Amino acid sequence: MELNFAQMFLDAIPLALESLFAFIGMMFVDHPGSTTLLIGAFVLALVVKAIPAPRRRRRY
Repeated sequence: MELNFAQMFLDAIPLALESLFAFIGMMFVDHPGSTTLLIGAFVLALVVKAIPAPRRRRRY
């Protein structure tokens, strides 16, 4: 069960990032002066990428 849940979680990350960047893209088109949204998007992407890494290391 744990492996299946982890696999579903990892499969959901690209979809979440894609929707996140699509939303931020829309906001960036609506408000071209707000570069803080892009910075926040990169920080969120780095955080989401860093979350599954320790879980992979614990299995081995």
